[in-house]
Amino acid sequence: KNGLLRFKPAGLALRVPPDALAKFQDDYNCGEVPVVVVMDKSGRVVSFSAPRASDGNKLYDLLMQAAR
Repeated sequence: KNGLLRFKPAGLALRVPPDALAKFQDDYNCGEVPVVVVMDKSGRVVSFSAPRASDGNKLYDLLMQAAR
């Protein structure tokens, strides 16, 4: 946590161990992995199934919404 506060990364990739993947998918209702999650500055989840960066401006528009 201190590293996150210190370096303030624009994005963060987390790995779910293979033996925990099914539980992760059930807990967060996501069928596919990887999943893109967008959070606002207060840590509130804006989208748990955000479009991928390769989807053009869709992700950018969502990020702009989260920044407000």
